Amino acid sequence: MKDLKSFLKQKINEGRITSYSLSVFKKGEEIVTFSDGFSVLEPVKIKAKDNTLYDVASITKIVATSFLVGLLFQEGALNLNSPLKSFFKNLPENKREITVLQLLTHSSGIISWKPLYYDKSGFDNILKEALNTEMEAKPGTSVIYSCINYIILKAIIEKVSGESYENLYYSLIRDKLNLKETYFSPPEKLKEKISATEKGNEYERLKSEKLFRLKIPERKGVIWGKVHDGNSFFSGGTAGNSGLFSTAKEIGMLGNQLLENVSTIFKPETIKLFFKNFTPFGKTHRSIGLILKTSEGAVLSPDFPEKSGYHNGFTGTSLAVVPEKELVFSFLSNRVHPYVREPIPKDIFNFVHTYIYRNINV
Repeated sequence: MKDLKSFLKQKINEGRITSYSLSVFKKGEEIVTFSDGFSVLEPVKIKAKDNTLYDVASITKIVATSFLVGLLFQEGALNLNSPLKSFFKNLPENKREITVLQLLTHSSGIISWKPLYYDKSGFDNILKEALNTEMEAKPGTSVIYSCINYIILKAIIEKVSGESYENLYYSLIRDKLNLKETYFSPPEKLKEKISATEKGNEYERLKSEKLFRLKIPERKGVIWGKVHDGNSFFSGGTAGNSGLFSTAKEIGMLGNQLLENVSTIFKPETIKLFFKNFTPFGKTHRSIGLILKTSEGAVLSPDFPEKSGYHNGFTGTSLAVVPEKELVFSFLSNRVHPYVREPIPKDIFNFVHTYIYRNINV
């Protein structure tokens, strides 16, 4: 792994990322974990470790929200073809027939993002805004990646289960997998183990003004130990689209649950839904949680078999799963501390995938 470590050190020196932690699993067993860089640069310098916790951002969508939907579906508690009108009253006409499956696969037609907390905080207020956001396309006709889809899914999960999203996640997933370093709203005592993110929320403030001419609440100081995503932060920790903190090892352990011979929470028929293309009409092929390798511009090694999937996170995180080889890649890096760097380091993810795939016995 010497060449890979040198490559990643170079990317840190170039300022592309401040730190990273990488874990790779084969057949459910950890085969390598290592890290480098500084998890915090401001207000103090803290060296990254293998057990550093990262704000995994949109990886929350797959290993928390999609996983919970998959479990509720598996138990017969939730029909993926149920329309929004089954769960919510007084919906705009253009959202009444949007299905759970269309939310999961980003084919609902709802716009990509909006600062739903611009007027009032709290998840109930943010959900109300989500259900009334603008539409960009007719449901089921195109793929528009949207955080708002997963905010609505959080509410559906709570309505169907009768429990809070966070408590359900802990009881059905975290505790069953014996995860010890995976949290929503991690306790303050763990702060020095957590990778910090942006200094203030300038990125979202500028984006809000540019796209919607909205002035949003200002967050002061370095965001450290709190979720970076504004909709999740102002929801109290998570809005279902973001908010999970974890280590590379434990994100890899979650990824293992998408391997049929390894998973302890999903049945094989449920796992198949995570690798089925539900959006053949789009350039991006989506399952109920993953982006599939058959997508145009997929951020996966070209060496991976066709039946592979992944999800990236805004903060610089990536989870990739290769069922045919029973491989899971968890790469958590930080490209948003102390300021947001563009673009998401997709080239780094691809290099990591390819190097490891070519240098281990697959």
